[in-house]
Amino acid sequence: MAAWTDGVRKIAAKLEVQWSGTTWTDESAYLISAQGGSPVVQPVWVTTGAVSVSPGQVTLTMMAADGRYSPFNSGGPLYSSISPTHGYGTRLRLSVGLWGGSSYTDEYIFTGRIDAMMTANAATGQVTIRAMDDSAWLQQARQSEPLTRDRDAGAYISQIALAAGITATDIDPGLCLIPDLWLDDEAAFNEMCLLGQAEAGYVMLTRAGTLVFENAETWATKTSAHSFTVGAFKTLSFTSSWQSIYNRVVVGYADRALVASDDIFSLRKAQVISPGESVTIVAQHKPVYGSITYSVTVTDYSGTNMTSSVTATVTATGAQRTTVTFANSNTYYAAVVSVFTLRAMTLSGDDDHEVTRDAAGSALGDPATGTVKALRLNGNPYLQTEFQAAMLADMLRDRLQYPRAVFTVNSPGIPTLEPSNLVTLVEAETGINRTAFITGITWTLANGAYNAAYQLIDAADWYPAGTWFAFGSSTLNGTHKLFY
Repeated sequence: MAAWTDGVRKIAAKLEVQWSGTTWTDESAYLISAQGGSPVVQPVWVTTGAVSVSPGQVTLTMMAADGRYSPFNSGGPLYSSISPTHGYGTRLRLSVGLWGGSSYTDEYIFTGRIDAMMTANAATGQVTIRAMDDSAWLQQARQSEPLTRDRDAGAYISQIALAAGITATDIDPGLCLIPDLWLDDEAAFNEMCLLGQAEAGYVMLTRAGTLVFENAETWATKTSAHSFTVGAFKTLSFTSSWQSIYNRVVVGYADRALVASDDIFSLRKAQVISPGESVTIVAQHKPVYGSITYSVTVTDYSGTNMTSSVTATVTATGAQRTTVTFANSNTYYAAVVSVFTLRAMTLSGDDDHEVTRDAAGSALGDPATGTVKALRLNGNPYLQTEFQAAMLADMLRDRLQYPRAVFTVNSPGIPTLEPSNLVTLVEAETGINRTAFITGITWTLANGAYNAAYQLIDAADWYPAGTWFAFGSSTLNGTHKLFY
């Protein structure tokens, strides 16, 4: 049976585009070449709180001598789908197939949406199409959600994904309960990444388009997905990441508390509602929990009470936004809403605290007696308890006190590999026999060849304890340690 690791292999590319929005159209015959990259997994130990992955992307070079992909060719077969006001956001997927003797076995290497169709090269009849995975689109999607209490990161990521229309997911449970969660016109993917970072995990879209969240525990349980040996890769380079060594880790968190019902919004100027008309306003306020009540004063211009003629419909559109619609049923007199107040339970506090962990045995020396190089992780809204901050600080201190080898492997592409996979590196001449995590993949597909460069980081002592306590297999009072 043919394998992707075979020294001689026959592969073919398959490009499909959903021009109609529902049906996949095979565009493989027009594909000249492709190059792309999978998301770069940058765990919290190196990002200091930035978004943890970059969108996967692909650039396609297509043959279009007949104007097939021209948005200005009104006679072209795709004109209705790619004219200047169409095409953006069209779904696209690219796979490579391995010939097994009688058929191809396909593996997706990219799934996403068209981001741009570049100017055609008139001399060669070529056009360039660029596409991004769904994380780029999720980053543009703005969401608001009511305040939710005591949910774990995985559950809330699932909630955000469902609201954004993402149904293909593979989401780990979170390790901690987060007391207070809400969204107020936030970028959906950014919030997912912040939730992942609060647990030293990560969120990404796979090459097949599945939304994945892996918590910190997952890194400790991975097994090698592939072995790179000297006969199977073209080049191997490595260096030590001295810039990522720290001997002090400081993790900030902000705690909050619910307080009794309080005024959260009041009109700044009167609202006039014409006879038989409606007026809608959006009230922005502090995060609220539970039901919202209101009080209102309505008169006509002479001061006569018109409360019976005006109804107020109050709809919470998120924890910090409420839509209010005033409807005047009177057919003769305008209504003046002079006073309108919303009341609800709110969050108070938001005090900043820090947990500090020192690495006395760091390669940089003991911070208590020498130079201090501190990693500060502040500003993540989902770090809300001392327990969360302490777990993260302990984990990062253990991981960051020594330099870590970083590798780049250039080899024939293995499309089954994803960022975060654990792989094995074996190279006798340099004495390398290590396991490492994939942090990024770039690849090219041209002339029947699929090649890739894999960025890897050494997995040795990722979790210094090595063996963790597991129910059903570990012995009580034995040597296996609890996971942070």
